[in-house]
Amino acid sequence: MWQMVRACRAIVIVGALSGEGQGDLGETYLPPDASIAYEVMSKQHPHRILEQCQSQPIDVVVLALETAEPSELKLLDRLRQLGDGCPPIVVVGDEVTTLIVKAFKLGAADYLVKGQFTPEELALAVQDVSAFGRTLSVAPAQPQRSRLPHHNPGPVASPKGNIAAPSPSDFSQPSASLEDDRYNGLAEALPQMVWAADATGTIDYWNQRWYDYTGLSAAESLRWQEVDVLHPADRDRVLQAWHLAIAHGEPFEITHRVRCYDGTYHWFLNRAIPTCDSQNQMTGWTGTLTNIDRQKQLEERSQLIMQAVNGLVFDWDLSANSLYRSEQLQQLVGVHPEAAPPTADWWRDRIHPEDMARMQPQIERIFASSSGLYESEYRVRHANGRWVDVRERSCLVRNPQGQVVRVVGSTVDISARKHVEAERKRAEAALADNESRLQSFVNANIVGILYGDADGYIYKANDELLRIIGYSRAELEARQIHWAAITPPECLPIDEYGIAESRQKGACTPYEKEYIRKDGSRVPVLIGYSQVGEANEETIAFVLDLSALKAAEAEREQLLRREQLARADAERANRVKDEFLTILSHELRTPLNPILGWAKLLQTRNLGEAKTALALSTIERNAKLQAQLVDDLLDVAKILRGKLKLETAPIYLNTVIAAAIETVKPAATAKSIALHFASKGADYPPSDRSIPEDQQLISQVAGDKSRLQQIVWNLLSNAVKFTPDGGQVEVELKQRDRQVQIIVKDTGKGIKPEFLPLLFESFRQEDLSITRQHGGLGLGLSIVRYLVEAHGGTITADSPGEGLGATFIVSLPVLKTQVGADPSAAAPT
Repeated sequence: MWQMVRACRAIVIVGALSGEGQGDLGETYLPPDASIAYEVMSKQHPHRILEQCQSQPIDVVVLALETAEPSELKLLDRLRQLGDGCPPIVVVGDEVTTLIVKAFKLGAADYLVKGQFTPEELALAVQDVSAFGRTLSVAPAQPQRSRLPHHNPGPVASPKGNIAAPSPSDFSQPSASLEDDRYNGLAEALPQMVWAADATGTIDYWNQRWYDYTGLSAAESLRWQEVDVLHPADRDRVLQAWHLAIAHGEPFEITHRVRCYDGTYHWFLNRAIPTCDSQNQMTGWTGTLTNIDRQKQLEERSQLIMQAVNGLVFDWDLSANSLYRSEQLQQLVGVHPEAAPPTADWWRDRIHPEDMARMQPQIERIFASSSGLYESEYRVRHANGRWVDVRERSCLVRNPQGQVVRVVGSTVDISARKHVEAERKRAEAALADNESRLQSFVNANIVGILYGDADGYIYKANDELLRIIGYSRAELEARQIHWAAITPPECLPIDEYGIAESRQKGACTPYEKEYIRKDGSRVPVLIGYSQVGEANEETIAFVLDLSALKAAEAEREQLLRREQLARADAERANRVKDEFLTILSHELRTPLNPILGWAKLLQTRNLGEAKTALALSTIERNAKLQAQLVDDLLDVAKILRGKLKLETAPIYLNTVIAAAIETVKPAATAKSIALHFASKGADYPPSDRSIPEDQQLISQVAGDKSRLQQIVWNLLSNAVKFTPDGGQVEVELKQRDRQVQIIVKDTGKGIKPEFLPLLFESFRQEDLSITRQHGGLGLGLSIVRYLVEAHGGTITADSPGEGLGATFIVSLPVLKTQVGADPSAAAPT
């Protein structure tokens, strides 16, 4: 702890150094070294202190100051007036700038802030000032210069080679005098690097230890701020602190790294004090660089250890009643170490009263025994009011009399562990309760319960499970019941899926299957299970007999199916009736209006010949329209009752199409719509004569001629109806494989894609505007579909979209045996 060049002869300590009262300063701050004599004296007896310093050699005076008041500084001033008999003085006081400045002006060699220094730092300060005191005591006084003058140390040895020591011409000062040489010799005897600077802060002297350590030349040393002697991470910080000290004339102290000649960096404590003349004017600076690399390593190691502890580290000095706590205090209880009083009482007050009452007898027994270790768990209050579970481990340090003088230990947050332990206990209690409930449930035989092993055998089951599968308990205990043996083959895949799911998720989704009973019958069950055991290879399952449920479901299904069919039939009948009556009333009224109107006009007998002819023509046309509506209604009625009959015979479709074209031709001509008919490449206008049957290349079909003509007529009528004036309607007849196709294509208004699936349903029209504009019952295409399907054919409709026309394709099967057909005949032109 105290590493001096040699032991101090005597140290006088005046006042309390710690700020916590006088205490046992010998044990607290000074080493147990018989070669060092120290005495603690009170400032209330200054004459005794002065007599002590005059009567015997004193190496260092450590003086504790409370304030910057003149009465407090009087002893320091009187010590300075001793002149050469004044030993070096280390002042210990508060961190008050006024007090620090006055202390140095009154001759203090160093200044330490109360509560901010360790015994090691006090030892280092005493070492520095005592070394200077011993060396300066042999040198004559220099009233105008209190810092080391320039010197010429001679060649400097270093691994880089011999570096010439600075000559007098290398410095701004004249050659050193004999007295200066004596100062140089004293500086070289010190273990530190010694340096000196003028009042502006320009360093003009380094002792030989500097050159030995850095390997720099004299010229390079004078330019120390420009060369890379300071660690890059420390350089700006050091220069800023140095310039600030120069500006305020205050003592300079800082720790930083200095580069060695081998390129490595080591930590140093850099201290300097301003020197003044008799008029108290600053004349320069004297400083030292003390190697504290080992101390830094120890500090770093201690910090790493404290971090590794992952908790609060504390050091309780019982003799000084002071307690150090690491920064983990903030993390543990939400209080920063600087905000916490450094006493044990503060921590005791935060311990839960129940825990403190339990621990107090234990602590007393441990302190009274010879044990060196103590461990306990308790709760401590956090800053936010909650309780934190902690574990404290302490090492008790005892003096030769066996009394505990120091306690060092750590306090770790174990709240998470305590929470886990509490959760585990709750889980264990819940598990025991669940096991009890499960056993009660198993014994109740509400559902079947089984336990299966890794090999698939059922090794434990309740009575309900045995009843379901039809086995005895003796057979169960004899391991005669295997899962695969009582499972139908078709149920094995779903069982394997359930097993895979339970292994992945811990349990399977309940599902239905069947079991094979011992008598060979099958029983439907609902089963669910989970994997248990260390390797999740055992199974616990519940099995519910679904026999009664399935029988009831089957009966309900039959009743429901019959009821649904009956309801559907009734709804369909009502719907057909309603639709039929609504549309029928509208469509029958439409042609009657012109018939009645023209009939009344004819009764007046005032119409001319032309008007009379128009009236009769209109009456005839609407009467035919009404007759067609009646025919369609009759057809629909027959279709709905299944009584529409076909009188089939071998037919060529050419003649059927030609007849239908002739029927719709007047309506097409009235709208200037071009009708076009093509048969297997032969192209001719519909006005030509019918093609002789012995000259057709299109095969015959078996069908009812009038109904086939009705099909074509309906398609052509719709095409003409929905094609605007000047449009075109094409009819194509062709044979593909064993099918004869009638293709009707128009350039009319087209069909919306969403209406195509509904096109062939009864009473279906695209919208009400079509009903008003074009009329009709909406039965034509539904009748066409029925007639086509009755002939064993199919009908399809397609449209690129609204306004782009439509195409209808009727496909009818070719008659297997052609009657009077001549495939070699050529088609007419």
